[in-house]
Amino acid sequence: MAGALAAGDGAGSALQGGFVCYSKDAKVRMLGLPSETLQTRLGAVTETVARLMAEGARDRSGAAIAIAVTGVLGPSCDEDGNPVGLVDIACAVAGLTRHRRERWPEAAPDVLIRATILSALGLVAAMLAETRDLAQEPTIVPPLG
Repeated sequence: MAGALAAGDGAGSALQGGFVCYSKDAKVRMLGLPSETLQTRLGAVTETVARLMAEGARDRSGAAIAIAVTGVLGPSCDEDGNPVGLVDIACAVAGLTRHRRERWPEAAPDVLIRATILSALGLVAAMLAETRDLAQEPTIVPPLG
C-alpha cells in the first residue's frame, strides 16, 4: 500500500509514512492493538482488527488519514483458518473510521495485492468525499429578531 502511494508524483508532500505489521505481535507492539483482540477464533483478519489498525496508525503517525489492510495472501489459509483472498480494509480520519471487506477469489499474490490496493484507494476516496461533504454542510443562521 505504502509503495503504491509513494510511487505517485508529489507523494513526499502528502505521505507521512507507514507501518508493516505482518505478525499479530507487530500489530500489538507497533499499532497498540489489544492482544486479546487478536486471540479470538477469527484472528487478525476481522473488521475490528482493521479498524483498530487504521486508528492506531493514525494516532501513532500523526497523519490526518490512515489506511489499514489485513488479509490472507496465501498460498493457503492463515493460522486461524481464514481463506486466501479474504481482506479487511479500514480508513480512519479524525473521529471517523470506515471499513470494507473483500473476498477475492484465489489468485496469484500480485493479483490479490493489486485488487486490494484499488479497493483501499476507493475507500480512501469515499472517505475524503464524505469528510469534505461534512465540512461543507451549510451553517444555519437563526433569523434576527
